[in-house]
Amino acid sequence: MASDDIAALTDLVDIVGSGLAFAALRSNGSVVNWGEVTGVDMVPLPTITDGVKIVGSLGAFAALRANRQVVTWGHMNYGAEQPVLDDVVDIANAGYGFAARLGDGRVTSWGNAGNVPPDIEALTDIVEVIGSESAFAALRANGSVVAWGDPGFGGVLTAEIASLDDIVEISSTARAFAVLRKNGSVAAWGDADHGGHPGIQITGLTDVIEVVGNSAAFVALRENGRVEAWGHPDEGGLLAADSPIRNLDTIVQVAGSGGAFAVLPADGWQVMAWGNPKHGGYYEDNGIIRQGRALYVTTFGFAALTDQAMISTWGDGENGGDSDAVIDELVTRVGYLQT
Repeated sequence: MASDDIAALTDLVDIVGSGLAFAALRSNGSVVNWGEVTGVDMVPLPTITDGVKIVGSLGAFAALRANRQVVTWGHMNYGAEQPVLDDVVDIANAGYGFAARLGDGRVTSWGNAGNVPPDIEALTDIVEVIGSESAFAALRANGSVVAWGDPGFGGVLTAEIASLDDIVEISSTARAFAVLRKNGSVAAWGDADHGGHPGIQITGLTDVIEVVGNSAAFVALRENGRVEAWGHPDEGGLLAADSPIRNLDTIVQVAGSGGAFAVLPADGWQVMAWGNPKHGGYYEDNGIIRQGRALYVTTFGFAALTDQAMISTWGDGENGGDSDAVIDELVTRVGYLQT
């Protein structure tokens, strides 16, 4: 389908990006895609009429169908090989592959992000799977986690992480994972420059309610509405002592782009960002963001949506950070539905 035809569609329910293209799920269960979708070692988009979820790797897509089977397309090196699977209840993406959680609690994976080893393949209590660039971590029903894939990307647990049995959530960067525990504390493993080794100022917290990752850093949102960061200092992993973001105590949303973070306070004012400027690690108040309701991200920037159907974007102008050219298409034509 031509890009102009896709732009005219009015029944899109989800849009997902890979490193090469976009795919959109329509309300009738069909899928359309655009971008770099043909070429050497590229698997074309198959006909899908009952899609319920799409995820993207760095160069491919996987779709979960209503019949609990999975279809893939895109570049073979990024997971577009076709798995023969039944009874799939959820799918997850890494940078170089995909994983599927099955109805009996087992997990499997394919692509170049690591195959599930036999001891993990035998488990029947997997409840969540999340990927880094080249590894996966899975949460079990007993509150413990397992991991597989490239050790340099978080594919091997530390002894400390392996001993935990009160984990409620997993987050990731490109080369590390972090977990949120029932007691409000966090722990992490993987590459130190990508958030795998949080300092005592992070591990000593006991009031964390959410952990958000970008490509190389993590941010913890606390019960008191404040945030703490760790990981690569140039990619959002450092909040300076004099940063005005440290004065915010009503933060309700944290969003991570490829190398930056943005935060939204409860009153919708004072949207702030930090990290790599090329990835949106700055925010200049242009008067648009008043009563902001949600933040959205690409690898290179952010978009903020207000309840007046206004949008403000920032980051790399050539990669979604500048919406001036289509502002007339955005004003009063977008909205936020709170769920």
